[in-house]
Amino acid sequence: MNAQAASAPHTTLWQDLRALPGEYWILFCGTLVNRFGHFVIPFLAIYLRQEGFDTKVTSLTMGSYGAGALFAGALGGYLADRIGRKHTMLLSCAGAAVFMMVLSQAHTVASLMVATFMTGLLTSMYSPAASALIADLIPPQLRVRAFACQRLAINFGFAAGMATAGFMATRSFFALFVADAATALILGLTVL
Repeated sequence: MNAQAASAPHTTLWQDLRALPGEYWILFCGTLVNRFGHFVIPFLAIYLRQEGFDTKVTSLTMGSYGAGALFAGALGGYLADRIGRKHTMLLSCAGAAVFMMVLSQAHTVASLMVATFMTGLLTSMYSPAASALIADLIPPQLRVRAFACQRLAINFGFAAGMATAGFMATRSFFALFVADAATALILGLTVL
């Protein structure tokens, strides 16, 4: 055991959570709402089949989302350092909402792939900027708790949202697109 660990006071989970600043909890709540409304991509293959596209188009479209998300890590980190965490997060939220609605109106293979790539890119650009913001806001001794809570917001929001999405998909796929875009805008307003 090193001297620094031995001298650090022992705190409980609740003490650590209470010590997290209010700005962090605003970000936590925004992330929870946004991930609750992350409806479209998990249901995109079903939607494309209903629209009459074959498995090749579905595979290319889903791959486009993954490719966008892959590039988002580097781009989101770069922009977070260049234009700031908040501006990158706002760009991500607004862009994701716009391209989610563009995706809802895409009916050709090319438009589906471009809209899905841009949705993946813009949706995923949020994470590097949010992580950098958490590192900026939270003192080192509380970062593990803060990142764990942020992961909880992502996982719980997504899990709870899927039940709602399944119910909505039986009535209207377009409603999924609108709800997904709306929660991205809510997150953007929270960040703003």
